Amino acid sequence: MRNVTGDQDERLVRLRDAVPGVAVRWDDGRGVASSVRGALGPARDDPATAVMTFLRDFGPLFGPPDVAGALRPVRSRRDDLGFVHLEYQQTLAVPGRDGEGLDVHGGRFAAHVRDGALRSVQSSCWRDVEIVDASPRLDADAVRETLRRAAEPARGFAALERTMRERGATAFPLMDEPRLVVYPWQGAFRLAWVAHAYVRAGVPAPAEGLDAARTFVDAHSGEVLASLTFTAHQAPVQGSGRAVTPLGGPYTVRPLNVVRVGAGPAHRLEDRTRARPILTYDAGADPQWTTTAQMATGIAAGTLPVSQSAAGSDWADTVATVSRTASQQPEVDAHFVCGEAYDWYSALAGGGRDGWDDGNYADPPVETNLPVRVVTHPPGGGADALFTMKPVGDRWIPFIVLYDGDPGATCVAAGDRGVDFMAGSRQVVGHEYQHVITTFSFEDPTTGKPGIGYAGWAAALHEGLSDAFGGFFSGTWSPGPEISAAGLVLRNLAFPRDPDSWMNLPGPPPCGLRPASAPGQAMKDHFADRDATAEPAAGDTSAAAAALRTSIAYSRGAILGHCAFLLAAGGAHQRASRSPVLVPVASLGRETVGGKLVPRAARIWYRALAWYLSTHGTLTGLPAIDEQLFTAFGDACLDAADELYGPGSPERCGTALALYAVGLHPSPASGSAFYGADVTFLRWGADWRASRPYLGGIHATSPDWSSLDLFVNNGGASEWNAIVDVADASGQPSGFENAVYCRVRNVGDRPATNVRVTFEYAKVGSNPVAWTPVTDSAGNQQSLAIGTLGAGQSTFDESLQDSPPAAAAVRWWIPPLAAGEVVDHFCLRATVAADDDVNPHNNVVQSNIAYVVAAPRSQIRLHFLAANAGEEEIPIAFDVTAAVPKAWGVAIEPPGAKILRAREEARVALVVRIPAEPGPYLDAPIDGEVRGELSGQVSGRCRGALTGAAWRDATLSGRLAVAVDGVGALLGRFEGRADRETGAVEGRILGTLQTAEPGPGVRVSARLGGWLRPWRRVDVGQVVGGETVGGVTLQLQRQAPAGPWRKLPPSSTRAPRRRRSKPRPAGG
Repeated sequence: MRNVTGDQDERLVRLRDAVPGVAVRWDDGRGVASSVRGALGPARDDPATAVMTFLRDFGPLFGPPDVAGALRPVRSRRDDLGFVHLEYQQTLAVPGRDGEGLDVHGGRFAAHVRDGALRSVQSSCWRDVEIVDASPRLDADAVRETLRRAAEPARGFAALERTMRERGATAFPLMDEPRLVVYPWQGAFRLAWVAHAYVRAGVPAPAEGLDAARTFVDAHSGEVLASLTFTAHQAPVQGSGRAVTPLGGPYTVRPLNVVRVGAGPAHRLEDRTRARPILTYDAGADPQWTTTAQMATGIAAGTLPVSQSAAGSDWADTVATVSRTASQQPEVDAHFVCGEAYDWYSALAGGGRDGWDDGNYADPPVETNLPVRVVTHPPGGGADALFTMKPVGDRWIPFIVLYDGDPGATCVAAGDRGVDFMAGSRQVVGHEYQHVITTFSFEDPTTGKPGIGYAGWAAALHEGLSDAFGGFFSGTWSPGPEISAAGLVLRNLAFPRDPDSWMNLPGPPPCGLRPASAPGQAMKDHFADRDATAEPAAGDTSAAAAALRTSIAYSRGAILGHCAFLLAAGGAHQRASRSPVLVPVASLGRETVGGKLVPRAARIWYRALAWYLSTHGTLTGLPAIDEQLFTAFGDACLDAADELYGPGSPERCGTALALYAVGLHPSPASGSAFYGADVTFLRWGADWRASRPYLGGIHATSPDWSSLDLFVNNGGASEWNAIVDVADASGQPSGFENAVYCRVRNVGDRPATNVRVTFEYAKVGSNPVAWTPVTDSAGNQQSLAIGTLGAGQSTFDESLQDSPPAAAAVRWWIPPLAAGEVVDHFCLRATVAADDDVNPHNNVVQSNIAYVVAAPRSQIRLHFLAANAGEEEIPIAFDVTAAVPKAWGVAIEPPGAKILRAREEARVALVVRIPAEPGPYLDAPIDGEVRGELSGQVSGRCRGALTGAAWRDATLSGRLAVAVDGVGALLGRFEGRADRETGAVEGRILGTLQTAEPGPGVRVSARLGGWLRPWRRVDVGQVVGGETVGGVTLQLQRQAPAGPWRKLPPSSTRAPRRRRSKPRPAGG
């Protein structure tokens, strides 16, 4: 903290003495405590009394010395956990206003009370607010003329002005009465008029030249300071309809809630089964609905038609039977998915949520029982979707618009950028739905209208939250392929820097969406990269500037979207300029709330937005302050996780780790410079499956149910089974011991002390319940005493995977099996601890893997145990993923029983049948490990993986991710040739290179000469209650006919009888 007065410093000392363990976050830009959390006072009968009692002693920490007198109450709400949330607006007393102060725009104070006791407060108030002249030199008429002159050159101005005047809006482009406020802008406090007005569009949208915005005009000079728009991109009857997907059919049939029109056969897409109606409109590509202002006017007047089925309650018209414009598929998906989103958010809120506004606004400006509205088939469409909110009379009309896409969009090959109806993507619809939720989470206390606006960091927050909740809702983190026959990915939140995603491909459209004005622009996944592209000047209204602003909003927003992916799906964040390069984050999982199975991360993020971030201040024009919107949201997530799951819970620790991974924790306001020590592992591949194809090195080779950080190596390649001891001729065990290697990672930014590891094993199973300590042949329990492990360090490098150091090994003796025992493979588990570990919930690693030889004309049978680790009976169910040629047979032979009782195990067999002619070495599927040499703009030895690989005639293509020795990580699109019999590959890669230099990377081209070893394995996951709880991997070994591959170790699980000596450690 730097910007602290002497009085504030003294009060901070008193606060820390009075409230042990109090957490204080400080906002240097505003000179106030942005958040204080703890037992802040005794219980009171009235929550407002609890707040004012606290401010009497500590108020100057949160604003001016008389902050209690400067706060105007705005609203009080109660949530599903019993908290009462009180919100206040900062005001400034000025002469000549009869005691009524001017609102300091964005100066908000919030207090959170539970059981009568104050638990936390937040402030975006300003400590030192002063304006020299509180008398405006411009009146409301001058403001109108200023804005009219600025907007008049925009396309469509005259037509919209004529329409608005016909509807009585005589002050156009003003849509309400201007009000005087104190506006903090670019380091000064300006007397400003604020009003909602039509301005030149700052966000590109089809046919739009104007957009509605909250606009600030300097009351002395007439300068337009800022314009915050509201346009963000991207009797009941049971009916039915055909969905957009699967593309080409047969189409999914959706159940629909509709209404009958009169007594005839016609029905409309109106859902009247919920507290708020859901209305789905069909604009029919009619030019009269070209702009969103025209749509809003048509909605208010009832002239924009609601989608209708003339012959009954079935919306059956598809692109196979009618034109694209007449197809009812987008209406069906929009209506159905918005209904599911409505119910999902209602569950997420805990106590229910009524549609978009949740009853939090007066009428006007928000109509009573505000419907959920979505418009399909707008004219002039493309691959676009948006949310907007337009003023019509004294009300605001919010709605979603889903365009029809362009399946024939071409850059090089026909349809290679083709995208079908946007309504067909659940993620896209969820993304736009969240824009509405975000808008209605913020209220302008000066005007009573919803919205934080869409500009600068607020626009980035909008896009980030929409990407996050679109993923939470849909379970999809790479939208696009489901509505693109070309498999085009619009954005890849699992790996935002993916050079093949449409947002990262260079423009102009349709080739790519990265604007020509931003040649270095790419989606970001770390907060440190936020300033890689400068924003255009505030007054630049050119099309290029608008495109760049939108690109920046998406790019920065991807930081939040990727953080959400890590928490919900689990993944590994990669940053070559950081030590550690990888930060693995496990999924927080899901839980049932309000009858819906929802991600725990979604519950945390929703609470953070609804009750904490919604009180954040406005944009100030100062990047150092405005960018704190992201770190403030990170802090709000931590507070929400505390309240929902408890301090120190896995959910709270996991949230902190994910925020740390993307550079949002610790925040500048927290007062801490360090995250701390965090000892962990790169756990089995299922925990970070969606990250694996992008990371290069050894990472993509990880199967679902084995970890690269825990393995057996009795010499040579690290692909050993655990060897079971056998009795010699005298009946005595030979004493054979396996060498077990364990890599420990400290992903934190402080050293970890007294690091130690213990080991256990169990018979191979998908969910073992009986574990035994690992011992040597003399019965000594095995452990590793590592001592101190430096920040960002691991105990040995990944390049030593096949020659690990002896210091990382322990001995593992497995006694001879009982006669007749057929389960002869094992699970291995390690647990790490450290004295100063900040996250004790990511300290266990497990490997459940079996290696067998894939011989022609063979039948392989792996016996393993399915188990019930819980207390309730469960059915036996599996999910099987097989990376083997089509001619190979894969089957599960289940046990006779279908149900497992508590703590019960049952033996299951996985059977793989290999034909006499197993096919060429590179028989499909051909995804696999790559080793070779790069030349060109990038050169050096490389190792990684080719995924999404496919043959097109004689050309092999796919995604290549490799680690380049001494250089960095290269990810891109590979095209070239391959020898199907030997695995030799040669070709070109165009992609992005990330080095130790900060930043998102640079685009490069290189040549690869090397070798491809296809994966041959079967991953079996055990499913309980819709969740996969564990599994086993069977790896089918086939020695590569050529290339740099080590000789495979034997796949036997029995020690040789003649050998009594212990194996030499691989690195010894």
